[in-house]
Amino acid sequence: MRRSILFRADEMLNDRKVVILTEGGVSGGRWVLLSFIFDLLFPGNCLGCERNLREAEGPVRSIPGGWPESTFHFFNEHFHYNRFWKFRLDATVLCRECWLKLKPVTVRNMNVADGGFSVVSPFETNDMLLELIRFLKFRGGIPVSVPLGWWMADALNRFLESGEIALGGGLVLLPVPLHRRRMLQRGYNQAGLLSMEIGRFLGIPVLDDCLERVRNTAAQSKLADEDRDENVEGAFRLVSDPPSTVKTIVLVDDLYTTGATMRACLKALQYSTDSPIIILTAGRSHGSE
Repeated sequence: MRRSILFRADEMLNDRKVVILTEGGVSGGRWVLLSFIFDLLFPGNCLGCERNLREAEGPVRSIPGGWPESTFHFFNEHFHYNRFWKFRLDATVLCRECWLKLKPVTVRNMNVADGGFSVVSPFETNDMLLELIRFLKFRGGIPVSVPLGWWMADALNRFLESGEIALGGGLVLLPVPLHRRRMLQRGYNQAGLLSMEIGRFLGIPVLDDCLERVRNTAAQSKLADEDRDENVEGAFRLVSDPPSTVKTIVLVDDLYTTGATMRACLKALQYSTDSPIIILTAGRSHGSE
């Protein structure tokens, strides 16, 4: 994947801490340890069709219509992730056929306006993407964050290169925070893991010390659309202002449906709408267009 040099992180953040997100505390997320053991005992099966991923699929000679040119680069990548004592394990997750069951968002309609903010996603939400997100969030599927992070980085890169917004410089990734209780249960923040991978692919720093989730809200996915704004009202609190050198914030989460969570985050940030704010998710609902 071709990277864009957007800025120098040390110049942008100065002495402010750049957070390297990890898998969580020792007591958190039993699925983290269990999934690690299963990775060692039963490696290499596609999450979608259970095909053995070690079977050679051959070179990519063509891609279906609607997929970006970067798809060739994606299928030529070898995705890995490090677990515990620096074990380097495979993070392919899906076979090529199942990856192509996802529905890409073309560069022409990748930007969805919501209150003056840009919403960028590589995919529309469908059953295959939901399977990946559920595995990442609820079954310790940390390896999913690596290829999904690649696609999110690619979508952000294409969006920035399109020139649809005037960047103010000082770009930083800000993952939507989890409540501490849910963080202890899960062991990691999926938005944080995705941010870490996006930052690694594009060379963008991750900052997660200015926004805090102060209410352990009900899962948005279990609520009707009209109830989601009320559910997250006042759920986030600004802990500290972003560094003055930060001019553009990229809010990162897994899915974008009604935008309620993102609106609550933006309200807590009290950020000027004159400064570019980009919302970046792995998928967005078709209705969010």
